[in-house]
Amino acid sequence: MADITSSSIKRTLDPIEWEIQAKRIKLDQASAKSSGLLSPPVTPEKRDRILNVQANSLNSLNTKLFGSVKSQPLSVYSRAKKLFLRSSAMDLDGFALTAREAEARLLRQHIDQCLLKLESTSIYVSGPPGTGKTAQVNAILSSLIVEDIENADDRIYKVPVRIDSKRINRRLRIAKINCMTVRKAEDIFDAIYSDLEGQFTRKRRTSQDLKRFLTDKSKCDITIVVLDEMDNLMGNSQQVLFDLFSWASDMSNDNPKLAIIGIANALDLTDRFLPRLKSNNISPKLIPFLPYTADQIKQILTAKLCSLADGKTNVPPLVHPAAIQLCAKKAAITTGDLRSAFDIMHRALELTESLQLQKLGSKELYNLTLENAPKVMISQLARVCNSTVSSNFNSKLKDLNIQHKTVLCSLIKYEEVLKSQKSKIIASINSFYSYYASLQDVRKVIGVLNRGEFLEVLSSLESDSFINISSSMNSKIHATSKIKGPISYGDSRLSSSVPKMDILKIVDDIGILKKILAGTENCI
Repeated sequence: MADITSSSIKRTLDPIEWEIQAKRIKLDQASAKSSGLLSPPVTPEKRDRILNVQANSLNSLNTKLFGSVKSQPLSVYSRAKKLFLRSSAMDLDGFALTAREAEARLLRQHIDQCLLKLESTSIYVSGPPGTGKTAQVNAILSSLIVEDIENADDRIYKVPVRIDSKRINRRLRIAKINCMTVRKAEDIFDAIYSDLEGQFTRKRRTSQDLKRFLTDKSKCDITIVVLDEMDNLMGNSQQVLFDLFSWASDMSNDNPKLAIIGIANALDLTDRFLPRLKSNNISPKLIPFLPYTADQIKQILTAKLCSLADGKTNVPPLVHPAAIQLCAKKAAITTGDLRSAFDIMHRALELTESLQLQKLGSKELYNLTLENAPKVMISQLARVCNSTVSSNFNSKLKDLNIQHKTVLCSLIKYEEVLKSQKSKIIASINSFYSYYASLQDVRKVIGVLNRGEFLEVLSSLESDSFINISSSMNSKIHATSKIKGPISYGDSRLSSSVPKMDILKIVDDIGILKKILAGTENCI
């Protein structure tokens, strides 16, 4: 929040807003740090210096940016654009995000039960990027501590619970760690310790240091630790995550009262990478966040636009309903990422504002109201969609590393082979891995990934919508399999979603990948 970026300067030219943010910096230090918005400071001195510079330089920065003249009023289009910035306020119904009511209730029930019975628990929140996982977790935790946020003593919040018509307070502390800021998996213990204590030291805390700290019940009844981007802690050894989840399992009497909330993109991370959890009777509660559907995205966009009129109308201003529908369908069909819908809507409003500025002039533009302002029509939104979706997709495709490109090219060719042979075999993760591992030139030139690395690449490609992994298992494969019983993850259906011509454009200068797509690569 306190970071000043060029994009935010371009999009938000409101001096009053800068002043408000300056006043909120001290109140939001803990939140900003734990959300990963500031780079993790190496020393307390560095952290203080960063915050002081940001706070003290805002007035001078305002002067440089805006001068001493009074700021112009915002047009109705600019007011609407602010709603679709990625840093805009969340739309909440109580503690639930719009279109995430079911997931919010389930998550809140698990946390409430944990606080009521003082039982350790672990929760795994999974889903593709842009599906509201982190925002929903933060909204629920904020709703828990809202009554005591002004009186929190030593970062301990008093959360009321009712037992047999008696109201008592649970002493709760919360740590939020973005695991992308942790260099090594073992450093997570020190990061959690520092976040809970509220200060950084040069001494590196170990897992035993953290466990002793968490077990001390003199100040706190229970601790909630949020591990955002949890898959970044995965490595050759899963001991770090296993330790944390085992502490939150009540397996031993000397374990702390702890609730772990892990957030990651992979739907089945715990099954694939933490088999020891199940063998030790540790089963995190799984809450999947599926990609937003077109109807859900439409509901969210409509609610945001209607908020401009303070809820006085159910008809969205400034954007034609057909344009909202198109935006929702485009975002849903590509990734289901709400952020892409926001970006499209922001650019469409920007385009319409620019057209009206040329047509009316600045004075008339600022006089437009929600009632008489020309709306974003389907033609303008289609123009934005075509440029945005196409450029984003091609850019992501081009930025893939060599291993991701190799797996994607191999899958496209594997599908062609199955189709040409009129095979009854349907592509699955297991059958595709066997084909991929048999490519001799890949072994010699690039190197074949082991199964764990291969699954991570598939998960990454799926999150970018380059491949599809079916949530329903492959019944035909199972029927011909010699293995009886439950169907494994490896038998899931697998298919590519990238046209061959698009992938040929980005591998034009990589000989081995051209050979794979052409079918001249040798198999063992």
